[in-house]
This record gives sequence, C-alpha cells and structure tokens, in this order.
Amino acid sequence: MQNIQDDRVYIFHGTGDETVRPGAAEVLEDFYAELGISDPASQILSKTDLNATHALASDHSGTPCGDHNDELYIENCDYERLKRTQSSTDSKFPNNFFSPFYMLDHLLGGGLNLPVPPGSYLGQIEEFDQEEFFFLDPHSYSMNEFGC
Repeated sequence: MQNIQDDRVYIFHGTGDETVRPGAAEVLEDFYAELGISDPASQILSKTDLNATHALASDHSGTPCGDHNDELYIENCDYERLKRTQSSTDSKFPNNFFSPFYMLDHLLGGGLNLPVPPGSYLGQIEEFDQEEFFFLDPHSYSMNEFGC
C-alpha cells in the first residue's frame, strides 16, 4: 500500500444520487485513509452537498441539476446562481464549483486556471495524430486516428 501514500483522491456524490447509497463518500474517505494516504485532509477532496444525481456536475451544460439523464450523465447545477444566492464557507472550493475543473485541479496537484466561460475561448482546436499513443489500431480502443 506504499504506492498510494502520496496519491490524491477526488470524491463526488450528489444528494439526489439514487445509484450510489448515501454515506458512500464518507466510507470511501475512511477507506483511503486506512489504506495509508499520508495526509487525508489535503489529499482527499470530497463534494457531497449538491442536489445532483448520478452525474458529473457542470456549471453550464447538461440536464437541470437533480434531473437524471441515463444518456448524458451531465447536470447543469447553475453554480453561478448558487454562488450569488448562498454564502459558501467551504474553503476547498473558494470559487464557483465546477466539478471537472476541481477534480482535475486536485488530482494534478493544484494550480490550474479556472476555465473561461463558454463562448469566450481564445484558442483554436487543432487536429493531431494519436496513433502513436496506441499499440494497436486506435479503432480497437474505440478511438480515431486523429484527435482534437
């Protein structure tokens, strides 16, 4: 179990999730702490207070927060509105909560920039050859030869 001592863990569980039992996030936190994560307070990041179902919580796309969709699994919990109407005392989420951003930021060690609002992107999408990343034909991995 020495391999996980410095690992980072992200746990998200919406209060409207009927797929995973309530309390599962807390059990996972305890499980990872027992496995030997050296500093659970800084290495485990949990978000369990949103009314999302079994989905990824977004701040701008998907079905309405709490309205499960078996095909999309993305819910728009309109965090900008929540941020304006509720005062947050959660110091782990100092800005607007956006699940994909906070998950990646935590797992990669912090320091990422918050994403820009939809429609205000400044870069351009470029195609690249991703065949070099696969041992077999990319189609055997459900991928295309090119990525963006």
